[in-house]
Amino acid sequence: MWTGACSAYAFTTAMNKSFDSNIVNYDLPMGENGYQDDKKRHCYASCLLTKCMSGIPLAPAIGVAKEAMDYFKTDGEFSIDDIRANNVGVRYAYQRKNCNKCAGNSCK
Repeated sequence: MWTGACSAYAFTTAMNKSFDSNIVNYDLPMGENGYQDDKKRHCYASCLLTKCMSGIPLAPAIGVAKEAMDYFKTDGEFSIDDIRANNVGVRYAYQRKNCNKCAGNSCK
């Protein structure tokens, strides 16, 4: 039950967060459109989920499962870069960084 609540919180919060497209996070892969908004959302959601779960390592498994489901959809948008972005968010959480770090900064 807690996993579901944390997942819903992380997903909803990440989807409603706005990111500055002009700021690059050099830890994240670039998106197909040259922007990182989607990758920043993946990072942010995984960071929030890891923190909500008190460090229990479910966020990587949930992220991979979500991408696997995307792969089997008829319009599936499986992306290994989404999994990479998820893992950056998990790393930020384990390093006790603020999840807003997913938004990036203007300095390399």
